[in-house]
Amino acid sequence: MNDRSTIIEPHGGYRSLKAYQTAEVAANTLICLVHQANYLLDQLLRQLDQQFLEKGGFTERLYHSRKKARRNF
Repeated sequence: MNDRSTIIEPHGGYRSLKAYQTAEVAANTLICLVHQANYLLDQLLRQLDQQFLEKGGFTERLYHSRKKARRNF
């Protein structure tokens, strides 16, 4: 079961691609991925900030939900 010949490389094997053989290209690819992740996290934080300003925090929403539930009883 540990025979290397039975392992199927993803997408035909990245090792065969010349672009992935240089450390510089691999480093640049990782830097791009880090920048993209950072951008997406910034967008998420902006959205959460806007949502907090419009709807309040968890405790505030919980209070309003309990108050509404008490009125219905």
